[in-house]
Amino acid sequence: MRISITREGKRFLLAVAIVGFAAFNTGNNLMYLTFAMLMSTLVFSLAMLFFNLKGLEVEFSVEEPVFAASYATLRLTVRNTKRFIPSFSLRFILPGLLEDGIFIDRIPASGSREILKKIMFHKRGLYRVKDTKLRSGFPFIFFYLTHRPPGSTKVIVYPVLYDLRQLRIQEYILQETSGTQPVRTGDYLQSIREYQPGDLWRNIHWKATAKTGRFMVKEFYRQETDMVTIIIDNSKTPNEEHFEKAVSLAATLVNEYILQGLNVRLLSCGKAFPFGSGMEHLYRILDHLAVIRMREDFTCSIKDIEEGLTILVLPSEGSSLTHLSSMVDRVYYASNI
Repeated sequence: MRISITREGKRFLLAVAIVGFAAFNTGNNLMYLTFAMLMSTLVFSLAMLFFNLKGLEVEFSVEEPVFAASYATLRLTVRNTKRFIPSFSLRFILPGLLEDGIFIDRIPASGSREILKKIMFHKRGLYRVKDTKLRSGFPFIFFYLTHRPPGSTKVIVYPVLYDLRQLRIQEYILQETSGTQPVRTGDYLQSIREYQPGDLWRNIHWKATAKTGRFMVKEFYRQETDMVTIIIDNSKTPNEEHFEKAVSLAATLVNEYILQGLNVRLLSCGKAFPFGSGMEHLYRILDHLAVIRMREDFTCSIKDIEEGLTILVLPSEGSSLTHLSSMVDRVYYASNI
């Protein structure tokens, strides 16, 4: 426990000192009586502080899932193990999250109080919430006594989820997932035709292009698939803000497609998740995206992307995986968000 003096406490100590000095210099019995009363009040204030915080147990948790820049619910439970003495005027402080704290007016003897409070984590990541404080100035606020309850809790904060209605990719998302399964070219060649805007460069038939002098593309029989591959470039980039946007965009796309009931996999430098669906699979991917970091090495190998609808998420146009653009169905640059 740590004790600190308040502004009112300093004034009170000054008054005690002045009255004590006057009593000893004048020898006046009334002054001695006043000095004794002030000292008794001071001792009583300190004793009540310790009794007030004694026997208190604190438990807290954050209801999951937790997303950055969104409110989460903190559940705080304070128990008073004292059999006959209640506790008054308490404040629970969580540094970095609840600087103003949560005020608890009273906890009855052998009772408890449970409080729900909205808090916000501003960045994704794995947090170890500790260094909590339980503070009281009861009864006279001459001093503050701070108790640091033992224990901590881990909170995994997922990336920010964008509102697709406010992004440029909204039209594509709605077209690909509203009522129909995403469609991708199959493996069987149907014909060769002239290039049209929007055709994939990887489907260009170079021999026919050389003969005709015009870009010609291979047209395949189209087959429906419920598989979506999302590739995120987490190689080293000089702009951390663009990388964070790319992580959030990838998390948004994974969340969108899995909620649509599709099979989604995530590929990144150093880590790959196989195709899967359902909320458990979603949270496994979000767990990874919550703590993903930029890799320091200069090589990043992404393989086996020729299956299902493929989306490449790049921090910027200068990203190291830009060379995959011609091999995927869609490319999104986080720097454009």
